Amino acid sequence: MSLQLWLQPRKFKELKKQILHVLEHRSDTRNSDILLTQTIWLNFYKEHIVRKPSFMEMTVKFDSMYSIPNVDDVKRIRALIQNPSEKKNYAGKFFPTVWKVAKARHWDNQIAWLKALKYNPEMLTPQQVAEQTDGKVQGEIEI
Repeated sequence: MSLQLWLQPRKFKELKKQILHVLEHRSDTRNSDILLTQTIWLNFYKEHIVRKPSFMEMTVKFDSMYSIPNVDDVKRIRALIQNPSEKKNYAGKFFPTVWKVAKARHWDNQIAWLKALKYNPEMLTPQQVAEQTDGKVQGEIEI
C-alpha cells in the first residue's frame, strides 16, 4: 500500500513540501525523524502546541492529535526524499549528515555517501575521511 493511500493527496503534498523546506534549512533534522517532526510542528502547526512556563517544555493539545502530522508519516516521506533507491521525484536529496545514521538507513558505501554530501573523497585528508566515517572507510574511490 502506498503512502498516498494513507494520506489525502493534498495533505501528502503539503507535508512533503514542509519536510523539504525543513530538511533544506536545518541539516540537523536530516538525522532524526523526531527532531524533524518537532520542527515541522513548531514551524507549521504552532496553534496546536502549548508552551508550559518553562520555555523548553511544550506539549501537543490532545484534541489536535488528528490535525498534525505524526512521526510515522513524516518518517515515510523523509525516506522517499532521502533514499536514493526510491523512484520518486525527490529521491536522493538532503542525505543524513552523520555516518551512523546513514549506515542505519542502509548506505553500504561510505565513499558514495561522502560524494552524495558533495565531498570529494580524493581531496579530503585521511583525518577528515576518518572523522566523517568513524575511521572505517569501505568502498573504492572512483577516479
